[in-house]
Amino acid sequence: MDYLEAAYVLKLRKGYVRNAMICRYMGYSQASISVGIKMLREDGCLVRDSDGFLDITEKGETLAKKI
Repeated sequence: MDYLEAAYVLKLRKGYVRNAMICRYMGYSQASISVGIKMLREDGCLVRDSDGFLDITEKGETLAKKI
């Protein structure tokens, strides 16, 4: 499972996503996922709002469904 898939699953289950949630879900440290989340944001798959919540873009959702 990758970070995008984890974010997608958590968004469906909880309605929102934060980095810490992905860490707990995947069993990784915050430092481990920070780079991956940053890359997904730069690729346009995730966006972060002003409160620090992550949201999956249309592009990210399409990719997550293919995984």
